[in-house]
Amino acid sequence: MNKINSSVADTIHLPVKEILDAIWSSSEDAIIAKDLNGLVIAWNDAAESIYGYKASEMLGRSVAVLFPKDRIYELKNLLSLARMGKKVYHAESIMLRKDGIKFDASITTTPILDSDTTVVGSLTISRDITERKRLEDVRKSNVELEQFAYVVSHDLKAPLRGIFSIAEWIVKDNREKLDEKSKRHLALLETRLIRMQNLIDGILEYSRVGRIHEEPRLVDLNKLVPQLVDTLAPPKHIKVKVQNKLPSFSVEKTRIQQVFQNLLSNAINYMDKKEGLIEIGCEEDHNFWKFYIKDNGPGIEQKHFEKIFQIFQTLAPKDVHESTGIGLTLVKKIIELYGGTVWIESEVKKGSTFFFTIPKPRKEKQ
Repeated sequence: MNKINSSVADTIHLPVKEILDAIWSSSEDAIIAKDLNGLVIAWNDAAESIYGYKASEMLGRSVAVLFPKDRIYELKNLLSLARMGKKVYHAESIMLRKDGIKFDASITTTPILDSDTTVVGSLTISRDITERKRLEDVRKSNVELEQFAYVVSHDLKAPLRGIFSIAEWIVKDNREKLDEKSKRHLALLETRLIRMQNLIDGILEYSRVGRIHEEPRLVDLNKLVPQLVDTLAPPKHIKVKVQNKLPSFSVEKTRIQQVFQNLLSNAINYMDKKEGLIEIGCEEDHNFWKFYIKDNGPGIEQKHFEKIFQIFQTLAPKDVHESTGIGLTLVKKIIELYGGTVWIESEVKKGSTFFFTIPKPRKEKQ
């Protein structure tokens, strides 16, 4: 290492000591030098920031205070390897701050040699990886949850179809024999089965986002959005207007279609005005497109703004508005998958506006 440092120093005409001092003081990783017994002989500023101890508190003190009691064996192993002249790269462990809080850390240890290449101590570089581990755990949990949702939903579809078929047969074969109450009960059963089918389809679709990909292609929203409106066929008292020209960009067509379809369906299904109006528009920024879907429907109280994006959450009774509670959650997942954000602005009795952004590709930004 000294040879490498000397070579670099000769090239840029700086003393090795100044280079090492700069690394020591500017590093965001904790750098701790210790003797063969684990007593601290050097402690940089980042070590103070990460562990909470000042250098004056740690110099001459054992690094054992940085290890939880049930992890002391790891320190013994590190010291033993250092004495044998062996290095340890990016070992993951649990470390302990001065305030008693434990955190995930990545540790690299290398032996310190004197001029006779005798091991006289070791240098440890440690990094707080708590956030990285948290994100890994969240990612793993999401994958497991999506796989579970897919398997459960897939396995439920067959028996559900069987129950629905039996209900249809009962009505068909016994139409003359059933009284009105029985007919109402069977009709209610069919309605509930359809709701369950829609719920299962929604869960399956939610589990596919981010797991199943299609080839991105150029999509012209000026063509796609009117096609979706025609497919949704809003009642005559609801007008849907596209306020300005919409962009064309490369995207997974199915996903962007799901975003607009769910937001438009939401606006149509909850419309409570005799003259309903839904406006679709886009504002262009240097880095992204900001889309909006605005309606003059019932509006939503601010306290529900976050709840509506949570899975299975609906504000209206299911017997009034048929909903799986998955649509807006699906929208949020898709938009965030593309690196955008989605939010709502609303006023009760006056209507709601759903906004979402989609970042532009790099070449589009220039």
